[in-house]
Amino acid sequence: MKHLFRISDFAPASVFFSIAAFFAVKMWVGYAPSDPGAWQAFLSIPPIVRESTNYFYYQMDISAQTGTWVFFAYGLIGIMVAMSPMWLRARFFYFHAAFLIFICGVVGQRVPAYSISQSDLNSTLSLVLDLSGFSMITFFLLIVSCLDAHRRMLIRFRPKRDGQL
Repeated sequence: MKHLFRISDFAPASVFFSIAAFFAVKMWVGYAPSDPGAWQAFLSIPPIVRESTNYFYYQMDISAQTGTWVFFAYGLIGIMVAMSPMWLRARFFYFHAAFLIFICGVVGQRVPAYSISQSDLNSTLSLVLDLSGFSMITFFLLIVSCLDAHRRMLIRFRPKRDGQL
């Protein structure tokens, strides 16, 4: 169980690295649109990563080059946070930010459009997690990392009893 917590510490960094990789592949396709390797790399990225990246690309108006460098830096920060036991609050916020970005990808993948009628609205907004391979493993590891962050925060900041240090 201890090794699972250690492995899950790097799952949030993998979310940010995968987003940076998708931004880089998006730039590659833009620079060489006739290259079959670029399109193969573009299509091999899981849809959940594409949806969360498209959110940042279209809604936040981040260019592909800026997104590549920013999310690569976020991934490196995640490795530093995962390796250091001192930064509990930073770890807590970083892990939850990665989880929220992953959930944005799930929502973007599952709910493409909203309907006006109430019966259609209820059926459209039901989020069934139909995740496969990379997405399911990442989802599980992100949940474990967030729970571990909560556990470490509770252990660190619990009130001390009399006679205990």
